[in-house]
Amino acid sequence: MKRNPLAAVLLVAVAVAIAVGIVLLSDTPEEPVKESKVPLLGEEKADVASVTVTNEKGGYVLTKTVDTFSIDGIPDEALNTGKAATAYRSIASLKSIGISGAGGQVKSTPAAEAVVKEENGSETTLYLGKKADEADGYYMWTDRSEDVYLVDEFIRDVMIWEATSFRNMNLIDFTYDSDYDDLEEISIEGKDLLTMSFVRTEDGFMMTLPVKHPCFQRDLKVMLLDGIMHLAGDSYVGKGTSRELGFDDPRYRITMRYKGKALSLLFGDEIGGGCYVMNTATNDVYIVSSDKIAFPSVDYRSAVGSVLYYRDISEVASFAVAYGGETSRFDVKKTGDTYVAVSNGEEYSYSRFIQAYNPLIELTLKKRLTDGVEETAEGAIEAVIVLNDGRQERLVLRKLSEREYSLQINDMKAFSTPTADAEAITEQIKRLKG
Repeated sequence: MKRNPLAAVLLVAVAVAIAVGIVLLSDTPEEPVKESKVPLLGEEKADVASVTVTNEKGGYVLTKTVDTFSIDGIPDEALNTGKAATAYRSIASLKSIGISGAGGQVKSTPAAEAVVKEENGSETTLYLGKKADEADGYYMWTDRSEDVYLVDEFIRDVMIWEATSFRNMNLIDFTYDSDYDDLEEISIEGKDLLTMSFVRTEDGFMMTLPVKHPCFQRDLKVMLLDGIMHLAGDSYVGKGTSRELGFDDPRYRITMRYKGKALSLLFGDEIGGGCYVMNTATNDVYIVSSDKIAFPSVDYRSAVGSVLYYRDISEVASFAVAYGGETSRFDVKKTGDTYVAVSNGEEYSYSRFIQAYNPLIELTLKKRLTDGVEETAEGAIEAVIVLNDGRQERLVLRKLSEREYSLQINDMKAFSTPTADAEAITEQIKRLKG
């Protein structure tokens, strides 16, 4: 049998290619990046006085005085001090994550530079290069060394920030839940909204519009107020006037008295996926994305809360329920870390008497009452809750139909509650007493 010369040549060529491939795969080149944490300012933590960053956005000047920071062009009251402190520490303690073997060819076009001035007067210029080709990180070099270093992505971010990056984007100076103590009143209105107004009382916020009714504080904050008081801009526009950007005829207006001063948030023209919003106390204008503006979709009944009346038992000295010509009164006393109630000389444990109290604070909203609604005297229920400070609150429920009762709290009568909720009050009293 004759051998095919062409086939033999091909076999040899394949064998050679495989052998070369094996050699190439086994011959690992030297790592071009040397892992090394080098302090780029020459010290583990430099005593930096100022940092002047220049980049395509303009940059910023960060200055440290004792334990405070400032950014040129940003008022102290509008400065995000936490972000300024982070930028300062990042530069003052700047270390590389490696030394690159890229050489001088990457130094031709720095994306940003930072002149770092220390307290002793010495200066170092940092240059930010492009994203590294051979490893994670970005090129950086200084005027102190010929080496090209690698730094992490956060240092790159610090180098490309601008002055407005340090602006506190919160529209209102509101941080903690305790700041609600400084909110005296607030009103929300708009072209397609039913106006809602609330005032602070000694017991929390009371709705005054569209109806007068006490609010379940937790629900009011979660459903409505938190989204307003924590509203933050996505970008800062600058100072404005009420005649610009739709503020002369705003879609929404939120007015409040907060920390002793009056201010309004005006919601003007739409832009992209948001709109312009101005704080009239400072005339600062921001762009706020639409997904942050939740209050227009909140029904006023949700702002009232999931229950129509609420008092924690820790606030209550006694409660009495009258119906069908009989009155049952319970005096509440704290014993150790629990409560007991005494009625007609008989003591009831917490687990027992609380079943009679809970229906008073579990009345749900059925609908808003209209003027001239007809009530019947049949089945009226009256409850008087005496608080620890001596104040009294009176709840009166009157039957409207087989489906609902009207509810009056002191002098306020705005809503009805389902019959099942109202009659649970008397049913639980009978069960306890029976």
